[in-house]
Amino acid sequence: MGQIDKFNGYQPYKVSEVAFNPLLDQSYVYSALWNQTNAGLADQWFFGSQEMMKTFTLMPEEALTYFKANSNYLKTLKDGIPHSSISNVFSNEICHPHRTERPLPLKVAKSEAIDNHLIHKYFLMSHGILKKSRMTAQVPGVARVMYTHTDYSDCWPIYFGQVEKVGNVFTDNYIFLNKQDDRIPEYFTQIFYDDSLPYTERLLTCFKKIPSEIVFFEHEDMFLYDTPEVTQLINYSKLIKSKSADDFYLNRFDAIKMIRGGRFISRKVRVRGVKNLKAISRLSQWIFSIQPTFWSRKSLISLLENHKGVGIWEFEFGAQRTIRKPKFRVATVVEDTKKRGDHHYDSRIYPYIATGIVKGKWNTLEYQSELLELSSEYGVDLSIRGTNR
Repeated sequence: MGQIDKFNGYQPYKVSEVAFNPLLDQSYVYSALWNQTNAGLADQWFFGSQEMMKTFTLMPEEALTYFKANSNYLKTLKDGIPHSSISNVFSNEICHPHRTERPLPLKVAKSEAIDNHLIHKYFLMSHGILKKSRMTAQVPGVARVMYTHTDYSDCWPIYFGQVEKVGNVFTDNYIFLNKQDDRIPEYFTQIFYDDSLPYTERLLTCFKKIPSEIVFFEHEDMFLYDTPEVTQLINYSKLIKSKSADDFYLNRFDAIKMIRGGRFISRKVRVRGVKNLKAISRLSQWIFSIQPTFWSRKSLISLLENHKGVGIWEFEFGAQRTIRKPKFRVATVVEDTKKRGDHHYDSRIYPYIATGIVKGKWNTLEYQSELLELSSEYGVDLSIRGTNR
C-alpha cells in the first residue's frame, strides 16, 4: 500500500507507505513507522482485524466533540500529552512503557489543538487502542535472517517483541535454528541446521536454502531498543552488490555493518541521500564482525566457504584475513555517538544492543538500562541466566 507524496528521500521515515503483513498478530493495529509518536501515530495508513478497524468509523463524529468548550481533549492538551516529552519531541515515549524515569509531558495551547496527529492519538487513547499499536515499514528486496539456538530462547520474547513493535521493516523473515519450535512467530520462515555442525557450516547449510540475494543478518541477542531510521536502511540496501557488474563500482559493497566498532581506516561514501557511511580500507586492522549487517548473500557464502569447520569466534578472527582480498568491499555506519564498552559505539540509524549476552550472561555491564527496560516489558527474568554485573 502506498500514497504519492513529496517525500524527499532523506527524512528518516517514509510515512506514506506501510508494510502490510497479514501474518502479524491481528489483536494490534498497525501504522507506518516514524519518530513522532509523541504527537501521534503516522495517520495515512492503519490496518488490523475487522473488529479493531470498526472502531475507526467512530472518529469523524467523535472528533467534532473534541473542540467543544472544556472538552476532555482540550483539557488533556493543556495538562500535558500522555507519552510525550517536553525536552525531546522525537523520543517516542509510547515505545518505552517500562522506563524508570518519565520525562515531563509536552503541553499544547488551545490554538494548536487542530492537529491530525493529536486528534488521532487522543482518539486511540480514549478507545484503548494506542497501547495496542505497532509500527511497520518496508525495506524492499531484503530478507532478514536471524541465527539462534533453542539454548538462547530466553532472548526470543525481547527479540520478536521489538521486531513486532518497531522493527518489522524487511520484505521476508527467516530464522536459522537447530529444531522446529512453535514459539517462533508465523511470519518467520524456520530453516534448520544440524546441531553437530560447527558454526560456519550451520550458516552455509541454511543460507543456501534461501532465495534472497540481499540479506540482513543478525543474532537473537542483537535486538533493537529504539526505532531504526528506515530511509537510511533503504539507501544502504541499494548499495549492496546484487549483480556481477556491481564489482566494478566503487560504492557497491559486499557488506554494510550497522555499527562502528574496532580500529579501521576509511573514506566517506558520497552517494546522494546516504549519510553516516564509510568504506573500510583493506589496510584496516579489523573489518569483519558478526553484528547486524546488510550482506550480498553470494559474498557471505563465499566468505563462509573459506572458513569451514570453525566456531563463531574462530570465524570472526580468521575472516579478517580473507575479507582483505580485493573482491570484498565492506562499509560501516559511523555516527557521533557514545562508546559502549571497549569496541562499539551506539547507532541511531539501527539502535540495537551489541550484544545482549556475553560469555553466557546478560550484558548489563554495558546495557543495564536498556536490558532492565526490555526484560520488564517482555517478562524476561535476567536472574535465571545471570548478569555480568
